[in-house]
Amino acid sequence: MKLYRGFTVYLITGIVLDTLRNTVKKILKGYVLIILFLGSGCLKAQEPVPEIHNHAGNHKEFEFDHPLFTESISPDTKIRVDYNYQRMIENVKYNTITVGGEFAFDRIFSIEVGFPYGLISPSEGNSSSHTGNFDISFKFANFEFERYGVLLGYGLDFGLPTGSDPLGIGSDHILEVAPFLDAGLKKGHWEWVVYATFGIPTRQSSGENISTELELNASSLYHVNHRLQLLVELNESSTLSGEGEKTALFLSPGVKIVPIKNEHLVIGVGTQISMIKDPDQKTGIIGSVFYHF
Repeated sequence: MKLYRGFTVYLITGIVLDTLRNTVKKILKGYVLIILFLGSGCLKAQEPVPEIHNHAGNHKEFEFDHPLFTESISPDTKIRVDYNYQRMIENVKYNTITVGGEFAFDRIFSIEVGFPYGLISPSEGNSSSHTGNFDISFKFANFEFERYGVLLGYGLDFGLPTGSDPLGIGSDHILEVAPFLDAGLKKGHWEWVVYATFGIPTRQSSGENISTELELNASSLYHVNHRLQLLVELNESSTLSGEGEKTALFLSPGVKIVPIKNEHLVIGVGTQISMIKDPDQKTGIIGSVFYHF
């Protein structure tokens, strides 16, 4: 009888988790449709969105705030430092510090770079550290529907091979080319963003078949006041081709604050909660410091 009851509980739990996982995946993949629907509603509205203000409280051009795990869609000028902690299966721990910056040449174009340095700590054996893949991104924005709170964007990201394949930190020969599309909607205190990236590995060695991946990210950000922002993000990555089939899906709550009188400085923290069974990543935490110019 106890065995039967245990099996029943296990079966019901599995069904519930599968249902929840599939539901969240549908929500994530439908996020683009939601943005387009809301955007079309804004185009029909009589009233334009209210004036936008920058981090110093002054009127400036239409701009979105930066989520934590999802990329920003607005060309901006800033410095950013991230600390990212990941605990994987078999208790392997990754600690990564990334120093990055972005410079907006114009309201429609910016270049962003990121310099990661990673430390791997296995459950057994010695820890290893190395630079990760240097990242450079060319970001474009379309302000055609700015009056209605809608921003569209696209661009191209390159992951340069400055890592180490033997250590499992980035790659020392793979060049990743990643075109992306994004869209955002601002309405009142809310900001919604969707971001799709196609990661294409190039310069593979003979016999390699590294996966091409699709990343879908969505963010909802709420301005509680000029010093506090609350976020909920959905982050999914899935294999399109190549070796293996893997999917990762995370629900990622977070908070951003302006800690001092200088509103150019923003601090954020968030965590990733896996929405699939038996994930490769058990825990994910990010801490970010932004300074906007």
